[in-house]
Amino acid sequence: MDDFKKLSICNTTKFFKDGNYNKPLVWYGKAVDAKKLDYFNQPGLHPETGKTLKPITKYIYEKYIHNKE
Repeated sequence: MDDFKKLSICNTTKFFKDGNYNKPLVWYGKAVDAKKLDYFNQPGLHPETGKTLKPITKYIYEKYIHNKE
C-alpha cells in the first residue's frame, strides 16, 4: 500500500467509480476523537486507531458528506 493516504474531502472528490454506488473509491473510519470520519484512498487499517476501514456507501455519503460540501 505505497499510495495509501488520508483524503481531504472537497466538492471535486470522486467517491464512486462511474457513479456506481457499488464501486467505492473512498474508504472511511472514525477519527481518534470519534466525532468525525476520516477518509482514505484505499482499504486498510486506520493509521491512528488500527481499525479496519469500511468502503464508502451511498448512506454514509448522503448522511455525512453530500450535505456538508
